[in-house]
Amino acid sequence: ASFEHTTLRYDGYLSCSYGNCSGQNSIVRGDGSASITLAYSEVRYSGREGIIMNNGNSAYTATLTLDHTTIANNTQRGILMDAHHQGHNNLTVTNSTISNNASDGIWIDYPLALDVDSTTFTANGSYAMQAYLNSAIELSQVHDIVANGNTRNAIYVTGSLSGNSWFRNDVPWAI
Repeated sequence: ASFEHTTLRYDGYLSCSYGNCSGQNSIVRGDGSASITLAYSEVRYSGREGIIMNNGNSAYTATLTLDHTTIANNTQRGILMDAHHQGHNNLTVTNSTISNNASDGIWIDYPLALDVDSTTFTANGSYAMQAYLNSAIELSQVHDIVANGNTRNAIYVTGSLSGNSWFRNDVPWAI
């Protein structure tokens, strides 16, 4: 699915009782091998994540591409790409803004491709971005990031990096 010049707001929910929270959906949801592109768009005010990909239990490769897009004011993370140890994710984010989300700006695991550049992370409730790597990938395509006012103005990475990885960023890396 592709969206251009689109505003998507108000969906999903989060219910909390005695500190235990649960919820469903998000404004944009892609399961399995979904491929979603948003350009010149905004995703705001979800009762959960703004975008959630891969919340499934079988092998797949999901792809999310954002260009000149704002992901903001969501009750959980801005973007959650959760492979559940079964699939893989491809993420490309360029010239975008990810801000005012209650948790991480981006949380991704098992990426095959991770390209985030010329993107601003502001006032998110945890890390600007967290990446959990299963197979070694090159992270030289994560650059020109601005992170201000987040609880943790850093990119958190755990897992294996390829020999070609180098970090060309002004934002600290937590490894």
